[in-house]
Order: sequence, then structure tokens, then C-alpha cells
Amino acid sequence: MINLQHIQDSEMTVNNGSMFANASGFTVINSKFIVISNDEKENIRKWLDAPDCAINFRVADDKRTEGTGQWILMQPEYIQWKRGPSVLWIQGKAGSGKTILSTTIIRDLEKGAPENVWYHYFDSRDNTDNKSTFRGYLLSLLLRVGADNTGKVHPALKGLFDKCSRQGLGGSSPTEKDLAIVLKEVLMTFSWGYIVLDAMDECSESKKVLAWLQNMPKQFYLLITSRYSPEGDTLRECLKISLDSRNGMVDEDIGKYLEESINFTGDLRAEVIKTLKDKAQGQ
Repeated sequence: MINLQHIQDSEMTVNNGSMFANASGFTVINSKFIVISNDEKENIRKWLDAPDCAINFRVADDKRTEGTGQWILMQPEYIQWKRGPSVLWIQGKAGSGKTILSTTIIRDLEKGAPENVWYHYFDSRDNTDNKSTFRGYLLSLLLRVGADNTGKVHPALKGLFDKCSRQGLGGSSPTEKDLAIVLKEVLMTFSWGYIVLDAMDECSESKKVLAWLQNMPKQFYLLITSRYSPEGDTLRECLKISLDSRNGMVDEDIGKYLEESINFTGDLRAEVIKTLKDKAQGQ
């Protein structure tokens, strides 16, 4: 079980502690989140040029039909995963609704501790390809974990920015190695957190991502969705939900979606819905 008392007792320290005596949103250990100006914050965001996975979240959330996907939150494997840091793999074929389920799960996790929930959507359809690479994953997660919307930033991220800025007037692009090191350093300052990675099968460098995850701090709850089993040992011993074995629940979600989406009435409507559900067969 998560030790809530430990979480509550964890303190955030900043250069001016009194300014943030009542601040919440960061659970850190022996570290300092520093406050920077809006201009500096914007410079760091532009410099990282991280892929914006919030777009994927919003699109999936908008597509979600009311009442669908809630069954995933009641699955024994999901409930067990939330009890302590571990890995949960949700596997399903194309079209089985994994991304919608990821978004449903993120919504659920954010109800308890939104500041400790981070996510990345691997997306091979993205025109820039940034969302499907190891580098894009590092950038996306680093921006989410290492900075917030109020002007606070982790000193390790600020230090990397300053280092790169000294190498060129506009600031040189950080190396993949530096990004991996700094992201791990930032994560080490958190006592716990949820990391949701959607569509690992769409990652063009999944071996790199999984190798990095192998050495990730152990206090995190990691959830991965994919069509196939990723290579490596990360998911060899983990909790698993196979959507293929939950076809009835997936089909029920499909039915709710069709009922909501098909506007015409009468016998033809019922037949169209039945035909589409039969053709979907859990997809």
C-alpha cells in the first residue's frame, strides 16, 4: 500500500522556503525545486521542444463515450497494481481501445494525486515522428516531471539548460545521454509516482525505452499498453491484462459507442449496430 503519511510528511524545499510554506504539487526528497521567471520557463520549453502528448490525451478523452472503459478500473490486476509500485501491461490487438483505456486510467489516477501522474503516448502517426522515438519519450517525460505550469523547475533540468546554452547563443540541443541522465535524476527526487506509457508497439526504439525502464527508480508505478509483448525483461514478470480475454467488456464499450454515434432510428439502426458489433469482434 502507498504510505500516505510518508507522502504527506515529505517536504518540498526551495531557495525561499517561506514563499511556498503552503505549496502543494510536489513530493520530493532532499531536493530543491527552484522558481524561475516566465521568460526563463518559456526558453526552457522552446529549447526542449518536447512533443505535446496532452493533445493525444485530449483527443482520446473527447472520443470516449460516457460510461465506457470504467470496467478496467475494477479489474483485479489494476487494483493490485495500485497497491504498490509494480508494472502493469495491458495487451490488446489493434482497435481494441487501448488508448481510450489509457486515458480512462490517467483520469482515475489524477483524482488522487494529479501532480504525481505522468504519461507519454507513442504515436507513429505523428508527422514529426517525435512521439515514437526514445528521444521524444525522454523530452516529453522530462518536461512533465521536471517543470510545472507555475514557474517551478527542477535544478537538474535548469542546469542542463544552462550547460547547453553556454555552448551556443541559442542553446544547443541536449544529447540523448544527457536527457536520460537528467530525467532519472529528477525522478529520484520523487518518493513515488505513476507513469503511463501508451502504445509501446508504436515506438520505433522500444529496446532503448525498455532498457532505460529497467534501471528506473523502483518507487514508481509503471503501466504500459501495447499490441505485442515488448522485448526485454521489464514485462517478463509483471501484472497483465489481456483485452483479448475481456472481449465481452470491450464489446460492451463498442455497443455504447455505436448507440451514441448512430443517429438514425428504426429497425435499420438496430441492424447496423448489430452488424458493426459482430464485425468488430472485440476490436
